[in-house]
Amino acid sequence: MFPLVLGRYALNERLNEMTPDEYTAEVASNPHTPALTLQDIAKTRPDLRPMVAANPAAYPDLVNWLAGLGDPHVDAAIAQRNASPQAVTDPVNGSVPTQDNAPTSAAPLAPVPLPDGHVAPTPSTGTTADAGSEQAQSAGDAGRAPRSRRGLWIGLGVGALALVAAGAFALNHFVFSKISGADSPEAAANNLVMALTESDEIALYGALSPAEREYFGDVMGQFSTHFDDASNEKWAEHALAFYDSFSFEASSVNYEVEDLGDDVARITIAEGEFTLDADGDKVADAVNNLLVEVEATSLGELITQEGGTFPSPQEVADDVTTGIAEEFPVTFTAEDLIIPASELGSGLDSFSTGGLGVPDVQPSEDLEDVAFALVAVKEDGSWFISPQLTAADLQVRMMGQAPDYGALPAAVPADSPEEAAEQMVRAAFEGLDTLDFSAMAGHFVTAERRAAGLVPTVELSAEEQAEYDEIVSSLSLSDVSYSVDRVEGDTAYLILDNLAVDMSVEGLPYTFTMSNDCAGVNASGMTMSMCMRDIPALQELGLSDLRLIAREENGGWVVSSGQSSADSLGVVGSQALRLYEEGKLTDEQWWMDNLGILSQYGAMMSEY
Repeated sequence: MFPLVLGRYALNERLNEMTPDEYTAEVASNPHTPALTLQDIAKTRPDLRPMVAANPAAYPDLVNWLAGLGDPHVDAAIAQRNASPQAVTDPVNGSVPTQDNAPTSAAPLAPVPLPDGHVAPTPSTGTTADAGSEQAQSAGDAGRAPRSRRGLWIGLGVGALALVAAGAFALNHFVFSKISGADSPEAAANNLVMALTESDEIALYGALSPAEREYFGDVMGQFSTHFDDASNEKWAEHALAFYDSFSFEASSVNYEVEDLGDDVARITIAEGEFTLDADGDKVADAVNNLLVEVEATSLGELITQEGGTFPSPQEVADDVTTGIAEEFPVTFTAEDLIIPASELGSGLDSFSTGGLGVPDVQPSEDLEDVAFALVAVKEDGSWFISPQLTAADLQVRMMGQAPDYGALPAAVPADSPEEAAEQMVRAAFEGLDTLDFSAMAGHFVTAERRAAGLVPTVELSAEEQAEYDEIVSSLSLSDVSYSVDRVEGDTAYLILDNLAVDMSVEGLPYTFTMSNDCAGVNASGMTMSMCMRDIPALQELGLSDLRLIAREENGGWVVSSGQSSADSLGVVGSQALRLYEEGKLTDEQWWMDNLGILSQYGAMMSEY
């Protein structure tokens, strides 16, 4: 099949390079001629319009436009087309497309200009499937049994830790006085609880792992550098306003501490009574302030332009205060933080490890009750709570497995940024054989390396193992190279120069290649490639500016996947915002004019 695709791609490449004078009757009548080419023929070659009108690949709106030209030869072709659907044998695979099953809207189609300057509308691609799906989802929600609140409290705990850590960059300038850590894991947990009860966001921030505070700050800061500083400060203020809207009380709290080795400890809340409350008026004010901020942005303008509306401040206040009054205050005990084994399968059906051919990890059938616990780490002689290890530890135990903290990978810093990236990629491919990616984790920054060490064990059946081995055994990394684009302090931005992966499919050799600007595949001596320069719209979105980020840490270089992702989101997000402000993002014609080779490729692939 793939050689056929390559052949079709080559055909479309030749069509794409044709001038109007080079169009022939065969091209105009070929059912595999892309829709965009048929449009151009209809526009520029009146003598070939009857062939286009008879072509089963001509979509209805194009045929209707041709019918309105008053050309008797075109009218005769359309009359014959309507009288008896054509049957044209596919010269490639032998199929027989007809007028009814001919492709009508493959890739997004550019409108065909009319002589008077108007355009023929492109065919609609909407279906009723989405509506049906939404109805089915609503029906499923209506029949679903009420969930236990236990998951809510545990989710609030994990989510609060993650949100506070993510907001680190906004607090960094005034927290130093309260970042002293604790003398023991139990004291670290108590610092966290006391900070929550006192609504002291600075102390709460100071109770968390410095390595992770810095990491989350770097990640959020990397994203925010692509946007206005004043806006970033406002969003931070809104986040703190939400935090200040809630209050937390704790009494009679006792902990059980388990030494996990390597300066890591698990602190289980053995006893305690807790109350979480919220001020409805404060929450409503925080929501309204946030909505005002959103409405003033380009996103708000886009929502309004597309027919959306923002609720009035009074509507928000009424809904929020009513909801808060119904749900809060919430009281729970340490026993409510224990998840019974009977509930572990509901909402955690599988944990996806990701990666090519790697199956999902299913929860063990022999599950035991799992108590929510904080995980503390020792850094620079003091103990702090680790949000990442707390979440990962809970997840692994909910899978019925025991986290192996002795397996936390050691750091493997490189001598240069490009070497760090290349070693990380090679380690990832080596890990595919055994599904052990601890070697790859050693090439990441400390915060990511910690979390990567706690991954559930993948257990495969004999049949699954054989299938997986067959896929992986044919893969090999033949080349990988990066170069430094720029270095800013301890941060390096890397460009992928070349990544080549060889594999075999049904005895045929394939080579996949990728660089910062192009991706391609070589199959049986035939090469197909696609580059950013061929797709102007993707260049406008900044995809050619995406970089892998490496950090200098402890005298060597390691990769920060979090910063890399945040930087990429910031690049694309800021460019999309620019395109919107310039009127291009919502301009269909602009997209049609700037999709380049992607339009032809999409039309080609839709025929398979």
